[in-house]
Amino acid sequence: YIPLSTHDLDGRVREIATWLAKERRSVHESSMELRKFLVQAIICEVIRLNSISSTHKMVEDVRRYIIENISVPINVSRLAKVAGMSKFAFIRKYGILAGRTPMEDLRVIRVNHARDIILSTGLHLKEVAESTGFSNISQMTKTFRKCLRITPGTFRKLSRGNSGSQ
Repeated sequence: YIPLSTHDLDGRVREIATWLAKERRSVHESSMELRKFLVQAIICEVIRLNSISSTHKMVEDVRRYIIENISVPINVSRLAKVAGMSKFAFIRKYGILAGRTPMEDLRVIRVNHARDIILSTGLHLKEVAESTGFSNISQMTKTFRKCLRITPGTFRKLSRGNSGSQ
């Protein structure tokens, strides 16, 4: 047993757990796949939350900026400006502190946001792409598949087919 000091201030773990609880009674064949995905999402979110406490303030500030500006185009030069650093020093330091490049982090944050919108709304995928800063559905699908190993359309079908209420 390892105690965790995770603070789910945004309620993301609770929300994903609620979706998982709704799925536990489903008898659909694809329900097991969706449950596995949701468990994976909870684990990833807990890992992310646990890493925040040890994350450097600069990384936290950049991630906060990304979340607050999720629907607009963001480039590494803008993120470097937010961090108050030159572009190349920022890329190097961010990689060391966050464990991935700023643009990789941006893509992961956008995909997680898109996943949450797909699960919680009926927005068309084009609207989801636009609201999460992807230039089009194709870009969102490619990035979503790379990060989560499933396309947004398939994910939506799995989540809708098993929810019973939609």
